[in-house]
This record gives sequence, C-alpha cells and structure tokens, in this order.
Amino acid sequence: MPTLINGVAVVWSDIQIPFLGVPLTGITAIDFSEKQEKTNNYGIGNKPVSRGYGRKTFEGSITMLAEEWKNVAAAAPNGSINDIPMFDLPILFLNATGLYMRITLKGVDFTDAAFKAKEGDTMIPIEMPFIFGELLTVVI
Repeated sequence: MPTLINGVAVVWSDIQIPFLGVPLTGITAIDFSEKQEKTNNYGIGNKPVSRGYGRKTFEGSITMLAEEWKNVAAAAPNGSINDIPMFDLPILFLNATGLYMRITLKGVDFTDAAFKAKEGDTMIPIEMPFIFGELLTVVI
C-alpha cells in the first residue's frame, strides 16, 4: 500500500514548479533521476566479498508547452535555453492544507531543447533535458 501524505495520494495538480522564480502553468512533465554506480567486488570463490560505490549522476528533463518555452527562451541569454546559467529548480507539492514537500534540484543546467511538431498536433510540448548536481528533499 502506498504511503499517503496527510491521507491523500500525491497527484499532478499538487505540483508547482517556480521556474527561475516564476510559476509556470504550461509545464506538462518533469522527470529526474539520481543514479549511483555500484559494483560487486570479487575475491576467492564465486560470490562478492564487498561492494564498491562509484560516482553519482543526476539528470532529468522538463517538458513545457511551446507558448511557455517561447517566453523562457525570450528571457534567456542570447535567446538560447542552453545559455541559461545554472540554477536551482524547486518542485513544490501543495494541497488544501498548504506546502507539504519540497524537492530542490541543485545546479540545473540544460543540455538540449529540441522542437518537434507534426500535423494534427493540438499542442506542442517541448522537452528540455538537463543535468544537475544534487537532489534535496524536505518533507514538511
């Protein structure tokens, strides 16, 4: 059974993402991960005798509607999303009782912003992959 926060499951409508301090409503997806290299170390026998822990990597993407992307790109240095200096990206979880969790992606830096559209699209989402340096979670 999932753990509920204040007895209610976390849903998309609870999320707010102030992007560079501005709450954007045209964000349609957020995706991020923290990965760590882990390796079994072997000695005598055929079973691991220890485990080695390597580097951690942090990556993700944010997807927003083209109208929102246009505004962000217009405010970016040289009009390029990839030229936005590193920044912290807070992800806030709010419900009727107020803020109950905050995740902060520290040192977000965009790596790509590809525009894709095709006939029949009723909206144009733009996915912007990024890397970041640390993941902080605060449950309130």
